[in-house]
Amino acid sequence: MASYTYIKERDEMTISRMEVTKIVELAHELEQHVLLYGPVGTGKTTAGRMAAAKGQPVFHISLTSEQSAAALVGHYIPKEGSFEWHDGPALKAWRTGGLLLIDEVDKSSPDCGDVLHMILNDFSVAEYTLPTNETVKPFVGFRVVATMNGVPSDLPEAVRDRFTCSIRVGEPDEGQYKQLSKEMEKLCRGVYKTNAHKVKYSFRQLRMLDRLLQKGLKMGKAVAAVTEEEQEEKALIEALNLAKIFSGEGGV
Repeated sequence: MASYTYIKERDEMTISRMEVTKIVELAHELEQHVLLYGPVGTGKTTAGRMAAAKGQPVFHISLTSEQSAAALVGHYIPKEGSFEWHDGPALKAWRTGGLLLIDEVDKSSPDCGDVLHMILNDFSVAEYTLPTNETVKPFVGFRVVATMNGVPSDLPEAVRDRFTCSIRVGEPDEGQYKQLSKEMEKLCRGVYKTNAHKVKYSFRQLRMLDRLLQKGLKMGKAVAAVTEEEQEEKALIEALNLAKIFSGEGGV
């Protein structure tokens, strides 16, 4: 069952991914935008996409610190000797009543941040005037699901306040765990139970680590193969050691 705490009039829930989709659907019925946050590789994007209503179009974007607002709202493109306005994912979602799925929302550039305020505004006041002088407003059904690997407090307060439902996706779901060998499944569960708030590596890395070990590679070399930096390598070995001690089997 989900655990509930109240933070500044918002419900912040710590739950597994198995429960996320249903809660997102309920939040959308209440016309609320949703923020999914937690460690890398726990299925936040997949859960957000699955929460789209039947037949509802999904528009996806991953934000970076270098993007301009055009990445969200759109821009002009050359066509037959002139220029034609081309909607970005946010306006496409507005026009169709679609689901806008925003990954890495905490990586937003200042330019995109200004547009995020507008996109996430209450439906009664949300509108955007294009360079063509057309004013666009969100169509019935429009919702936002945003994801991030940090915590909500990393977001600017004006953006954070627009997500009335924040859900922590703390670990992979059962389906992901079952992709692993029995020994690695036990280790991974321990990693997330003992070190969940510090996990910086993705489930994909842990799954590849398992495959390399199954092929006979030694643990040290397998860890080095799935990590990019020495610091990341040491952190993963430390996490695996904690997980193995947690399970009563000693270090790796």
